[in-house]
Amino acid sequence: MNRKIIAVTAVVLSICLTGCGSTEDSAAQDNKTTTAVTTTVETTAEVTTEAETTTAAETTEAATEADTAEASEAEDATDGTSENAELEQIAIRKMNALTKINGYVSGKIGSDENDIIADKYGADLIRVNEPGINSIADIEAIINDTCTGKLKEGLLKSVNNLFAERDGKLYYYYTAHGFNIYITEGGVKLSNVTENSFTAETVCKNQLSGDGKLNFVRDGDNWLITNETFE
Repeated sequence: MNRKIIAVTAVVLSICLTGCGSTEDSAAQDNKTTTAVTTTVETTAEVTTEAETTTAAETTEAATEADTAEASEAEDATDGTSENAELEQIAIRKMNALTKINGYVSGKIGSDENDIIADKYGADLIRVNEPGINSIADIEAIINDTCTGKLKEGLLKSVNNLFAERDGKLYYYYTAHGFNIYITEGGVKLSNVTENSFTAETVCKNQLSGDGKLNFVRDGDNWLITNETFE
């Protein structure tokens, strides 16, 4: 099969953290307020069948372990003595989730390049092999639990344009571009705290775009991110 790769502008960037004692790869965009980048591609139902590489039980177990690890990291990043320690942990978990989502819609997702099919235009669809992600609905569930408003709408649109399901398997169009990374190892600073909203800012700076800042609103027992900016 001749591979015709659809790619959004590739950006290869590295993040050099200052004052946080760690170095992390990043491809953060330069603009102050960012929205989800979409890749519009028409998909078709052309199918190839291959044996599943992971079982549902293995995938679920891996996803559970990852969620547990993220919760532990959030607790480690706060000293537990702050007046808003619980909100700080929530902010860290949501920031980590948003970083993961931003990566998914930018092509940073586990894949099986031995399982590639083509759409009717000949463009490659690469099999997704990411723990806990077996369908478009799985990604949408993370977005719905993390974001709201226009941020949520933009991310959902990106998912529907980038991913496709074929014969019970999840595939994505190859793409590689910059995305925002929230560096939470050093914890967060909260401001504008009210009963129904607050703002969270990363302590560690993203060398390319500054401090990641998010606004949160309460949605029942959950907290959702309304927008993301870097200053």
